[in-house]
Amino acid sequence: MSNPLLWVWEAVQKKAARVLAERLNRDLISYHLRTRNNMENLKRALKPGDVILVEGNKLISRVIMAVTHSTWSHCALYVGDGKIIDPLPSTGTVVNPVEALAHLNIRVCRPFGLSGEAIDKVVSFAMSHVGRGYDHINISNLLFSFFKKKVDYTEFLGDISGSNEVCSGLIAEAYNQVGFPVLPGVNFSQIVPGDYDLSPNFEIIKFNKIYFNKNESLVAREWHG
Repeated sequence: MSNPLLWVWEAVQKKAARVLAERLNRDLISYHLRTRNNMENLKRALKPGDVILVEGNKLISRVIMAVTHSTWSHCALYVGDGKIIDPLPSTGTVVNPVEALAHLNIRVCRPFGLSGEAIDKVVSFAMSHVGRGYDHINISNLLFSFFKKKVDYTEFLGDISGSNEVCSGLIAEAYNQVGFPVLPGVNFSQIVPGDYDLSPNFEIIKFNKIYFNKNESLVAREWHG
């Protein structure tokens, strides 16, 4: 970088964004798990390349959901063997067991019509990014767009350095490697978790089954939780 003042400003901006993200990374006082996740069913249903949408239980999750007008604040990529690639504000991009999502509201999205070879390339690309940092500036920019009351929050998205990433952007970039856009005409850096839910290129996979005994109606079971 040729301009030292610009370098200093970007360093200060990144530091401030990281501090803000840390402050927002607090557990919510209350969180409602709408349906108990059957993890055995989930692991049987999952295929490499599936995108798992998450309604997070952090304060930062509520900020993302409010700004993006979505139920979903986070997403992870299933890579097989019970593992997910999970870019998180607190850790950067890591590999976690899928059980890490058991206590959260989740949805599984699966790409239409991709070959096994293409899925392998998607997974390989995402795996190559494990260990990278999280783009905290995106979070601070989203918050800024909220207070600015900007309808189009996407103009605030995108990492200025290219060395860090957010969950939805990394996965979208991985799919971009095989010519498979999440939303046609939208740059991968502007994809948010809710876009996978709305994408014409992904289908929703229902993995949870509701269990009840023969003397208990489904309606009663659902009403009483």
